[in-house]
Amino acid sequence: MIIYYNMAYSKSLAEGIRQYKETEEGRDHMSEAVERYANRKAKKSEKKTRLLDVKNLMETMSLSIDQALDALKINEEKEREMIIKAVQRGC
Repeated sequence: MIIYYNMAYSKSLAEGIRQYKETEEGRDHMSEAVERYANRKAKKSEKKTRLLDVKNLMETMSLSIDQALDALKINEEKEREMIIKAVQRGC
């Protein structure tokens, strides 16, 4: 906590933070950064969901991995390869 306290009152750090809080350009930059972060998190979550969907179909319907991918209409080759590798690793 002491480190944080000292960093928060550093003049150069305070100036850098002020730019992001008090200028339109800084706020725009932060908004874009937050949006990029949210998009990355959403994509990661979507990939996990797709993988879980494939695994569930394979388990409950006794489908092969290719059949499960086809059933979910996962046609993009890179995504199919990523899911196949993840299933093979046991993820």
